[in-house]
Amino acid sequence: MSNNDNFEYILQITKSLTSECRGSRQETDRIETLIKKLPKNEIKGKDNNDQNNNNTNSKESCNEDETAIQTDDESDNKKDEMIQEDEIDRLIKENYRLIYKVENIEYINKKIWKLISHINDNLVLIKNFIIDENLQRSIKIDNFIFSSIDYPIKELNENMIRLENDNLITQDKIDIVVNKLQECMSHIKIDKVNDTEEYINIQNDLETLRNNYDINISWSS
Repeated sequence: MSNNDNFEYILQITKSLTSECRGSRQETDRIETLIKKLPKNEIKGKDNNDQNNNNTNSKESCNEDETAIQTDDESDNKKDEMIQEDEIDRLIKENYRLIYKVENIEYINKKIWKLISHINDNLVLIKNFIIDENLQRSIKIDNFIFSSIDYPIKELNENMIRLENDNLITQDKIDIVVNKLQECMSHIKIDKVNDTEEYINIQNDLETLRNNYDINISWSS
């Protein structure tokens, strides 16, 4: 089984556990409520016994002592059960926190991928703009575009496809895409495109990546 299959399998299990935990939470709360009621019932029972025992003779006081001992034992057992229930509740809450963390990482990575995809689209538009501006120049322009823009964009698209197929995007893969973006942008002369709408769009996306995800990508100086 490949890493991608493993990620998919783990994700499906996690989502299934989320559904089951949420479904069983109501039952857990019901059990917890019943457990909390037990000490109250015991206290009421003890008060009734005290009132009845005030009217009994000295022999019945011995029975009262035995009953008190038995009640203490039962109370200890109930306390042990409540401790176990508290541990189960703690484990359930910890499971919720882990599931939330996984879902949050998945959401952030999807947002990053969307921004990178937008940047790539604008890079393609800039490439076309450069081609139009240099249409009358020598054939070397085409070679330059292929080596400096087309090929990096091709690699970028391949990496983006791999990212899209992964349900959980790893930081290593994001770094690869960021490096490819930086490499591609380093070959573009900013003075040729700095007044275009696409350039402004890219600047906005880069600012979002920098502020929200601490990913720094810049134009060549």
